[in-house]
Amino acid sequence: MNQSQRTLQEFKTTLPPADVLARAKSFFTRRNSIYATFLEKESANHATFRGQGGEELVIAARAEHGFTLVTGSTYLFDMQVSRFFTTLPAVEATELLLPPGTAAITVRVEMPEVWDTVKVVVSPDQPVSVLKSAALGALFLDGIPADFLLKLRGFEVLDERASLRDTGCVDGSIFLLTHRRRRAVR
Repeated sequence: MNQSQRTLQEFKTTLPPADVLARAKSFFTRRNSIYATFLEKESANHATFRGQGGEELVIAARAEHGFTLVTGSTYLFDMQVSRFFTTLPAVEATELLLPPGTAAITVRVEMPEVWDTVKVVVSPDQPVSVLKSAALGALFLDGIPADFLLKLRGFEVLDERASLRDTGCVDGSIFLLTHRRRRAVR
C-alpha cells in the first residue's frame, strides 16, 4: 500500500458516530504515548487532533445504510489510525438467499478491491450467479456482474449456472470476488 492510500482510511462499524468520536478522543490522547495528540477541534461528526511536529489527524464518523462509516485522515499517524480501527466492532453483512425451512450453508465472499467481506446464507442448490449478484449488491458495487469473477479454492468458477454444490462448495467455503480484468494500481 503506497503512502497516498494510507493517508485516507475508512472503516465500517456498528457503533453510533458519537461513540466512535468518544473512543477516538480517548484512544489518541491517552493510549499511544510516543504518538500522543491533543484535541484541537470537534463537532458532532468529526474530531481534529494535533500531534508530534504539528501533525494533523482527523477522524470523521457518519451514519450510513445501517452502519457508521468512520474515516481517518493523516500523513504520519497512519499506523495509529489502523490500530484505532481494530478497536471498533466491525459490521458483519449477512445476506439471506433462501426461504425459511430450506437446507442452508453459510459461505463468505471476499473482495480485495474494497477490503470487505460479506457472509451469505444460501441453499447449496442455488446457482453461483445468485451468490455473485447478492455479494455485489451487499458490497454496494454498481457494475455489470459479467465484469467480475468468482474464485473458489483459487480457481475461477467457469459455469455460473451450476449449483454451489456442483462447484464443490461446502458450509464455510470462502469465495473471492474480483474484477475480471486486471486494473492499474494508482
